[in-house]
Amino acid sequence: VKVVASFDLADKGKLRNSFGWDFTARASDTSFVDVADLARERSIPHGMWKMSKFFSIPMLKLKSIGASNWAAIGGLKKDQVKYAADDAFFQLYLMGLILERQAPSSEQTGLQSALAAWRATAESMRGLLDRVD
Repeated sequence: VKVVASFDLADKGKLRNSFGWDFTARASDTSFVDVADLARERSIPHGMWKMSKFFSIPMLKLKSIGASNWAAIGGLKKDQVKYAADDAFFQLYLMGLILERQAPSSEQTGLQSALAAWRATAESMRGLLDRVD
């Protein structure tokens, strides 16, 4: 299961144009979780920054890095790599907090698996946050 945040048409177009991967044709509803959708369904403010504030999570996402040239010749800069790693980490972390707040139904087997994975890793992930807080 891939965890995403506010995955939209622009993201799907980027996958198609950059990698020839047609998200709509190849992904199923059980192959990805959008934390923004989970938040919306549970009346939690959506958007990574808003969710981090709602849960009192220290998260720094500089727009200047997010809007920088990710296709530059020579590879990514260190701040871009950190931004991407933080983005993935916080999507997983916020998903866990959202699912803890309101567990998925028994029919939502993919989300049940995601919650079980969260519970198995939550303590380690919290330890990473404690280092930067």
